[in-house]
Amino acid sequence: MSKEASEKFVVRAFLGLLASFALPGCAESRTEVTPPLVILLVDTSGSLEQKVDCECVTPSCVDCLPDCASDERSRWIDWIEVLTGTYHAYACEALERTEENGATFDRGNQFPHIRPLSDEQAEDGLLDLYRDRVRFGLATFDSEAAYVDAEPPWAVPVDEFEFEKSEGVDGMWSYNPERELGTVTEWGNGWRIGEFRLPADLESYYMDTGIRGPQAESGAVIGSLDASDMVEVNMRIQESIRAVRPYGSTPIAAALVDLRYWLSATYGAAVDDAGPYVVLITDGRPDDDYRSSGCDCARERDPSDPDYCREALIDPSEIHCPYPTAEEAASTLLCGDSTQCTSGVAQRLYVVGYESEPVFRNVFEVLEDVGDQFISSGHTPLERGLNSIAVAGGSVGARMADDPKALRDVLRELFDEIESAHARH
Repeated sequence: MSKEASEKFVVRAFLGLLASFALPGCAESRTEVTPPLVILLVDTSGSLEQKVDCECVTPSCVDCLPDCASDERSRWIDWIEVLTGTYHAYACEALERTEENGATFDRGNQFPHIRPLSDEQAEDGLLDLYRDRVRFGLATFDSEAAYVDAEPPWAVPVDEFEFEKSEGVDGMWSYNPERELGTVTEWGNGWRIGEFRLPADLESYYMDTGIRGPQAESGAVIGSLDASDMVEVNMRIQESIRAVRPYGSTPIAAALVDLRYWLSATYGAAVDDAGPYVVLITDGRPDDDYRSSGCDCARERDPSDPDYCREALIDPSEIHCPYPTAEEAASTLLCGDSTQCTSGVAQRLYVVGYESEPVFRNVFEVLEDVGDQFISSGHTPLERGLNSIAVAGGSVGARMADDPKALRDVLRELFDEIESAHARH
């Protein structure tokens, strides 16, 4: 047995010994710890078709697409290999988003899909390494606001929204809490989740982004119910990840809202202080969700301010956004609606950011003045944004990685931490 293997054996044996004793504050004594439940909330946005080590010089970043003639990898390929295993004899092809090439919700997208040509992988992915130690779940992004042929394309009047289309392939298989729960879901001042009103518009609109539902052909939400199905669910998660075609935006707030309801509906009373843990892996900041169009004007400004909802054609109290902010959604996932933090459905939200620092620094310096002090501190705009989400979800801050090895190391350290914390409980 190698030194590394010996050390792992000793650590796992020690954790097993700890688990055999009842610890103060735990629900019950037990001789064997059920593996922790870790839900991977994986960003599947279109920017993942780009390389991580590239500085954009064009507005659309097409210059950062991998060159398959040189066997370059996209960020998404990096993630596939970190999670499901390194490709043997890696090569790729750039598929235009046409129906002939399998495009559906993403047909006509400007970025081609970078697809690996080999389907042979080593069993060195983190999902392989933790197969018998962690019960994994998976949720991926639904970035389609409505459905492919929606009119207008950006959102649909609330009384014209076609939920069947939104929940189908053309809507990226939207997970809809109202359908699952059989009741209208609300946030804020009784506002319906997904419905929004803008200052300069008399219409009320509806959108449905967030996570893909269990009906999805790829990236479907799934989770292990107990230790008996964890290996089988692990295999299904790996197959699902490999089938994903990155597309669209980054609906982090909506995804956290959807995930809260899915966890509650799936695990019910089993969602207690022993878990689950949620790990968000992303390469971007949350969608704006129409805040730049003034949907948050009533909350963001003092009514005495001359600019308070100044373009409003309706009562400002009726103006609202479709979703809470990502920080609010993270806090609710952890604490629920209770100010005492007693009705949440996750033990903690961890946030892992994957970026090539110069790319995001150059882009966001154009959009906002981040200041010399902030730049010199070593924190990029992406990290700053993700930190606030992580803190709201109960973590110290976001963990950042800028290449596949760093991502693998960050996730492995995180899974080990979760496993240890769960054993101590």
